[in-house]
Amino acid sequence: MFTASDVVYPILDPTFAAEAARLWSQHIALRTCLDTLPSLLPETLSLRLLDLACGAGNWLLDVAFELPEAEVVGIDPSLANIQYAHARARVSLCHNISVSVMDLRSGLHFPHDSFDLICGHFLSAWLTEEQWLPMLTQCRSFLRPHGVLRLIEAEAGHCSSPACE
Repeated sequence: MFTASDVVYPILDPTFAAEAARLWSQHIALRTCLDTLPSLLPETLSLRLLDLACGAGNWLLDVAFELPEAEVVGIDPSLANIQYAHARARVSLCHNISVSVMDLRSGLHFPHDSFDLICGHFLSAWLTEEQWLPMLTQCRSFLRPHGVLRLIEAEAGHCSSPACE
């Protein structure tokens, strides 16, 4: 059986136009169903938020507009995604977004107690079972007291779509 780490699937290739469109549709669906920000966040003006595997920055831009006083940080292993997210933030005049190439499978590089919210969406598509615990342990150390780690995953099901093959 192949895993995401064995082969690069077009569905996971950020430079594949159909993948970008799929991720945008997924973002719109999530935004429709969920609040952009959990109500559990502390009410402080110095919010600092991290998006794990931010892709093209869809969630980052939503948050940056909703909370212009917050510092919004995005990481992604794809240089193409980071360049695109940076360009989108720049043309949207969002000065509270910073993005960088970082692969959470290799370890993250942030100080302890540095984020109020860490979000990850659909990370199981490319994290192996063994990579989850180290990633979660690191994320916990990066959260400030009363910080929130929000992970959104989809349950695998049966599908006849060629995209799922």
